[in-house]
Amino acid sequence: MPGKQYDPEFKRNVAREVATGLKRPAQACREYGISDSVLHRWRQRYAREGDAAWSTPASDPTTAREQRVADLERLVGQLALENAVLKNLAGCTIREKHAMIAVVQDSCPTLSIRQFCVLLSVNRAW
Repeated sequence: MPGKQYDPEFKRNVAREVATGLKRPAQACREYGISDSVLHRWRQRYAREGDAAWSTPASDPTTAREQRVADLERLVGQLALENAVLKNLAGCTIREKHAMIAVVQDSCPTLSIRQFCVLLSVNRAW
């Protein structure tokens, strides 16, 4: 059975109080209802990392936003390519479409033959 979960800010504050001498370790354990071993681990981490202890760098909104923009730009590029291929092949016969699949696939390896066939509304088993 897992132990009690404490808020990261609470851990940081308790460790800071003990590290700065505002409270003695035994006093902090009694007041907050935590064990000596838990406080010892918190103090060690606070001594190593300081106020950055228990912060979550993965939740940086700018990094998530930049990743989202990159994903959307990649999607726009793929859709623009698909749109250009469809415009070029709109008036082609099925035989011409199959010939163009091989040519276009060389320039766009991210799309599979199946994806091209779906885009062009042709049967893959030519």
